[in-house]
Amino acid sequence: MAIKTWMFFLWCYSASCIAQPVSMTMQDIIKQAKSEIYYRINQDYDDIEVQANGFENNKLVKTCEHELNYQLPDYHASSSRVVVNVSCDAPKWSIYLPMQIKIFQNVAVLNKALSKGHKLSLSDLELSKRDITNYSYGYFNDLAKVSGMELTGALKAGVVLRPKMLAAPTVIHKGDIVSINANAPGVSVSVHGIAQSNGALGDLIQVRNPKTKRVVEGLITSRGQIEVNVT
Repeated sequence: MAIKTWMFFLWCYSASCIAQPVSMTMQDIIKQAKSEIYYRINQDYDDIEVQANGFENNKLVKTCEHELNYQLPDYHASSSRVVVNVSCDAPKWSIYLPMQIKIFQNVAVLNKALSKGHKLSLSDLELSKRDITNYSYGYFNDLAKVSGMELTGALKAGVVLRPKMLAAPTVIHKGDIVSINANAPGVSVSVHGIAQSNGALGDLIQVRNPKTKRVVEGLITSRGQIEVNVT
């Protein structure tokens, strides 16, 4: 949808007014294009920077008899670039302005180097202002949502934490003795078994019954607890 900005003046003679063409430098056009972007993005973010790639020092002068049209595509914070289409109806012309966008927010980062498998605590974390357009695969704004998670690999201090770097904490380890709770309509049986792999809450893992040697698959419901549905 075009966002129209009035950029013309009327010279009046007696009882009539005649529209006169207005000349604009590229700096004028870029300034207004930036304003349109700020207006659009500031509805969701309050710390942004916008620059016009390759046009800031352009000396081109454009003339238009009417208001300019500024067309912006739908914008997502995962993108650091947007192209603004600026056009005039009379005389007919249009230009495309590639704009560089930076959006700054406080995100969760490590305050020290940590090894794979480390269970994060609040003392390992801090908030740091970063350009989130560099993190299209996600990030965290809330330290509480990161605390308690485990690292899937070794990371350096200052790294912005992303979802793929974290895993739910392991509550059952391979070889642990666990309770296998088998449920059927009107019947509930609990026996002990040996976990065949590591797992987090909500994971399906295999457990071996040491008496029967039978291996079953169950859902981890809590630390040391596996639930198996029997039909």
